[in-house]
Amino acid sequence: MAAPYSRHQIVVVRHGREHIISYGQVQGLPRTTQRREQVRSVWDGDCPDLHITIPHEELRRVEWEEEFIHLPEKQYFFLIVLSEVKDPVYVAKLLHD
Repeated sequence: MAAPYSRHQIVVVRHGREHIISYGQVQGLPRTTQRREQVRSVWDGDCPDLHITIPHEELRRVEWEEEFIHLPEKQYFFLIVLSEVKDPVYVAKLLHD
């Protein structure tokens, strides 16, 4: 018999899935022109949730882009950002929004 879901797993299933999906997935192979264009377009959108760990400041643009340029195709932008957040309470709060 499978173990019951933890409270955090239920949050992701019920509330977090749409939030994670809403920011899209990286497209194209890592480090290709297609990927670079997509990541720059997402940067230009200036979505605060995607700048939780690296602020939307021009001096940090290359650092931010590197977070996504190397990933395998179909990774979710927001999930990558959440993986860098260290405080589990903060992550749970983000998934409730």
